[in-house]
Amino acid sequence: MSDPITATKKSSHHYVLVSCVDTYGGHALAYHLATELQRRPGMIKKHWRVRALCHNLEGLQDLVAMDVDLQQVDYKNPMILKAQMKHVKCVIVVPDQTEYRVVNACNIIDAASMHGVKRMQLISLIGCDYAGESTPMGGYNTIEGHLRNVYAYGRWCVFRVPMVHQLFYFWSRMVTQDKCVGMPISPDTEFTVIDIQDVCDAMVTMLLSPRKQDVDVEEDLFDIPDAAVKRIYDLTGTCPYTGGAVAYRLNEALGGEAGEITFQELDEESFRHYLESLGQQHPPAQDPHGRRDPFRPDPRRVLVPATIDLMMDCFRVARETRQMGIVKDDARNLIGRQPKDLSQFFIDNQDQFRDEKID
Repeated sequence: MSDPITATKKSSHHYVLVSCVDTYGGHALAYHLATELQRRPGMIKKHWRVRALCHNLEGLQDLVAMDVDLQQVDYKNPMILKAQMKHVKCVIVVPDQTEYRVVNACNIIDAASMHGVKRMQLISLIGCDYAGESTPMGGYNTIEGHLRNVYAYGRWCVFRVPMVHQLFYFWSRMVTQDKCVGMPISPDTEFTVIDIQDVCDAMVTMLLSPRKQDVDVEEDLFDIPDAAVKRIYDLTGTCPYTGGAVAYRLNEALGGEAGEITFQELDEESFRHYLESLGQQHPPAQDPHGRRDPFRPDPRRVLVPATIDLMMDCFRVARETRQMGIVKDDARNLIGRQPKDLSQFFIDNQDQFRDEKID
């Protein structure tokens, strides 16, 4: 276990608070936002800094190196959460991956409201409004409803995301060993995907365009098209995929013969067992300097029971509702370009899916 990290001291900076940075999405967003604030300091009129909340400090040294104000908190304690809202201009709620996901996210929203934080962003899931109330995906819809009840229209926005490209790293062992892409969906079930960095770009674009969120003009930093301004964004790629299309694109990226890698419809028990086994893998490889790709998920940290339950529920909703393959232009309108396609992700990361590369 790595040495514990000492939380950095607070100051009179203006903060953007990101919750649950010990989750994959929270960490990626905090890292991306900190990078952008360092890259473009001359475009920011007031010195902004990232404050990051977590359950566990382990493995977050890269955020400390980025001058992120890292704080270990108990999400069940409203006074602790309220204290973290000091000097915060915007809160980005990333739900955690525990059985208390809904309660903890709602506690963050309440603490921000009590402290007078005026701007809120929430990461949610495409399809959550089609899921049952007591299901993992339905919990995200509950969090959305709480946000709308607590914050006035114009002070919040929700970013619904599908499965991100980087989760396909979890299929590398299946591809290299069994020459297939297996999922618990039928061959004709459609779903959308998006790259995690496009998600981060879209959220940061909105964050750094405060005039579009009804705040003082003097704080405005960047502009986005009027047509892109709304409250709920569905961040999708440019086309829907089926399991067979994923296998085809991956096979194409690897230069294999037609049909060498195939799609296989798995039952839920088999797929769950596969994901659970990945959680026992070694961590992703480091570069020669001991650094890991901040956007590549570590299966040991990501594939905890709550996340596996959520992934299974996402596939169930895709299979049963047929609502997960709808493509929207929200991501393109925010980031000003077409989102990266899954086929390009496979091309860029083809070595991770070859026989000689088994993590």
